[in-house]
Amino acid sequence: MGCTSIPLNVGGVPSPVGVAMAANVYRHLDMYLVAPQKRAVPRIALPLEMLTNELPAQPPALLRGYLRLGARILGAPCWDAAFNTADLPVLLHAQDLPHRFRREFLAHA
Repeated sequence: MGCTSIPLNVGGVPSPVGVAMAANVYRHLDMYLVAPQKRAVPRIALPLEMLTNELPAQPPALLRGYLRLGARILGAPCWDAAFNTADLPVLLHAQDLPHRFRREFLAHA
């Protein structure tokens, strides 16, 4: 369990466009969300109402990698003011890892 961050800066500068892009990334990950009764609720929620479908929705490489391994998104992104990122809570059960990764990452699997 952990989180993955989506930068909210555009060209190194904090931007409402960055927030809208992060919200759009989250919107396109709905098939990876856990069941509603298992979701986490952010303390400082990213304003998802800024979602616009015209902006790119490409998740960061780390998040794409986690999703390929079978990770699930635990809820809406929170805003991390210290790093100006949208942080998505992520859960990956070891038993959900494909066998080749279990063998490589878990010595006794």
